Amino acid sequence: MQDWQDRFTALKNQFISRSVERIGSLALLIESLSQKPNELALLKDVRQQFHWFAGSGGIYGFESVTRLGLQGEDICDHLIRENKPATATECDQLLRFVVAMRSSIEGNASSGSAEPAAESMPQSPGRSATPSPSYFLIVEPHPIPVHSFLREFEEKGLRTEIVRSVASGHERIMTRLPDAMIISVPMPDGNAYELAELVRSLPGGERPPIVAVSQQGGFLDKVQAIRSGVDAFFEHPLDDAAVSKKLRHLLDRDKPEMYKILSVEDDPDQAAFIKLTLESAGYSVVSLQDPTKFEETFLQFEPDLVLLDVMLGAMTGFELAQYIRQQDRYAALPVVFLTTENALEMHVKSARIGGDDHLLKPIAPQLLAAAVAGRLEKARVLKKLIERDVLSGCLTHGSFMDQSSEAIAPDSHRFSMTLLLFDIDSLHVINDRFGYAAGDKVIGSIGPALHKAFRNCPLIGRISGDRFALVLENLDEMQVERLARQVIDDFCAVQHYARGSEFRATISGAFVPHQAEMDMRDWVAAAEGVLKKAKEQGGRQLFSQASVPDWYRMAR
Repeated sequence: MQDWQDRFTALKNQFISRSVERIGSLALLIESLSQKPNELALLKDVRQQFHWFAGSGGIYGFESVTRLGLQGEDICDHLIRENKPATATECDQLLRFVVAMRSSIEGNASSGSAEPAAESMPQSPGRSATPSPSYFLIVEPHPIPVHSFLREFEEKGLRTEIVRSVASGHERIMTRLPDAMIISVPMPDGNAYELAELVRSLPGGERPPIVAVSQQGGFLDKVQAIRSGVDAFFEHPLDDAAVSKKLRHLLDRDKPEMYKILSVEDDPDQAAFIKLTLESAGYSVVSLQDPTKFEETFLQFEPDLVLLDVMLGAMTGFELAQYIRQQDRYAALPVVFLTTENALEMHVKSARIGGDDHLLKPIAPQLLAAAVAGRLEKARVLKKLIERDVLSGCLTHGSFMDQSSEAIAPDSHRFSMTLLLFDIDSLHVINDRFGYAAGDKVIGSIGPALHKAFRNCPLIGRISGDRFALVLENLDEMQVERLARQVIDDFCAVQHYARGSEFRATISGAFVPHQAEMDMRDWVAAAEGVLKKAKEQGGRQLFSQASVPDWYRMAR
């Protein structure tokens, strides 16, 4: 907390120092405008300066500066909309706003800046939680079979405890808050939903996943479950796979994750506040003050959320949002506007362009952190539902691993199976030389090559940024090699153009047959080891497991 206060105080003092100089510049701009009232560029410069004060004043405790900044901004906006010259009266009024702002800021500077309130520090969402659950409480009146999802979590170190009554469940919860809970409905000695309500009422009780399993299944029963705070509702007979998937999702939501936030804000004082607030909440933040550099920064950083000021001088945040939304692969990327604009038409425009939220400056740090956390959680859920990588048309990593795991299950009755990996050679060099947009085009060109060579293969996935995987059935080594060579040749033959130059990219591959004792992670690890050896020989290589038998034996 002290670190937050110290850093915030330093930013506030920096704002005061910078504002004194800015106010002098703003006064000169207004005097110039009074002499050249038809000069639109001058009027826009004055408007931009008032916009900055409107956004940053309240952040650092100068509510009057924000109010005066908004009033000055409104006058300039009216003149710009009506295409009218600034009158002497309007210029005098703008100068009075400047004098009042100077008085407020200099008066605070002479009396010393106050520390921010301790409660203004944003909380880190989900980062104080236990990394992995250790205590799973099951409230069930009858002996239950050993479900596969329970075995799965026990193997990960989760200890399960079964109680047979609501009273026993109440006692266990008051002794120790569970990390996850399954309640059965109905119970012979009371309403099990009371246990969910009890958990939610306790400190930290908003975090544990709670799943209800019902013998009744009526609509009113489901409504009661929602009201009590239950996260998921299942009816008997249970689908173990569905319960397991839902529990994994609920438990994953509390795992620490370094989300990446791109903040586009041309005012340095506001940009510094946003960066401090979100970094204190546990996010990785890149702050961009020059919107003309947005594309390269956006493609290189690959943010999980974009925070946009609406007025950015050379362009608007709305235009940047349109750039994002024109590309299908960013359809689920959260875009949040942070602006002083509170008019209804601005909210409507934000929604139409595809903005996920419209937050008003000045904004409290807790509200900013909470809004970002909420949008990221919604995006995380949506992302899990999207199976296809839009850029290449292949399965996403999670979808590929899940479906491939089912394909190699002991009861799937498959014949010979081979895992084939491809990796684009030196993609980072292409990104550095030709830009990330060119690198994306290279990645996109591999999808057609893979689907052309393996038309009937349902398991083709993009498992990392530049790596692709296929699970092939009933193909011998010669057939796999011939088709893999076709992919390499087709991919390498594609001509790419960027920054006035033509170039080609190359790709390397490796393949490993499946062995009975391998799960998907083992199989991928073995193939990645072979691929590493192939890439050490240079670009456009293709190795099989037989190419590196010594390595494989040591790895096993």
